Amino acid sequence: MLPSKRAAPAASPASGKRQKAAIHTRSSEACKTADITAQNAVESPLLRLPAELRNAIWELVYGNQTVFIARSTRGLGLFRSSHAGYHRYDPDPTPPSRTPQPISKQYWAEAKDVFYYSATFDFRCLRAFEAFATAPSTQAAVPYITRISIPTLLAGRSYLFSNSVLESDVAIVRRFSHLKGLEWNLRYMYPLIDLIQDPRLLDAPGWGPFRTSSIIQAFQQHNLEPSLISVKLDPMPLSFHHHPPLDTTALSNAIRNLLLQHAPERSARARNEV
Repeated sequence: MLPSKRAAPAASPASGKRQKAAIHTRSSEACKTADITAQNAVESPLLRLPAELRNAIWELVYGNQTVFIARSTRGLGLFRSSHAGYHRYDPDPTPPSRTPQPISKQYWAEAKDVFYYSATFDFRCLRAFEAFATAPSTQAAVPYITRISIPTLLAGRSYLFSNSVLESDVAIVRRFSHLKGLEWNLRYMYPLIDLIQDPRLLDAPGWGPFRTSSIIQAFQQHNLEPSLISVKLDPMPLSFHHHPPLDTTALSNAIRNLLLQHAPERSARARNEV
């Protein structure tokens, strides 16, 4: 004979009082927040301006920003050391950018839309791109981003965007659900001159180690806007020290046209893999 289930103990009067007090506290806090928001809209010299004027202010202050993302973000080029007279210089300082702050609900809601709609998030390396896309602290921002810039060095192989992990690359890029623009900067070395000069060779085996095909396929899942796509190829200075510059216009256009070929089914396949 199966043992009968023990009846759940009735809530004590003290427990019921605590629950009512917690509900009352949350309700009071919500009302207080709503009152502050309404008060700001009436009394704030900025927030009581006409909507058209406020939007113009947000555009001037937060529009068309470039946010530089590195794995170790440092805002200044010169740092003071613990010893007087000794300083160290960062050869690649991260320029500052203006980002809206959550001063009030209305301020944040209006300013952040302008900021994310026009800002370009410039990732200094692919590792920084992956870290930003997957870090818990940035998950609230990633879906709002509409424009990004990434670099690629056409030399060697990276664990990110390698042909062997294409599906996970697609899943990472899929996190940028509102992505509309891509600036892709490729640096190449002189031994690749034959590949660079002939865009028909994009599918050739020689491109395999450089992840170009994987990057293209990962971004094809987004419906990118033609006016917001830029592909730039630059030679490594030391590699071309004794060689004339190459005309990379044909290859840039070929890569750009491939990026415009929308393939949303890749996103669906990657979602099934997760």
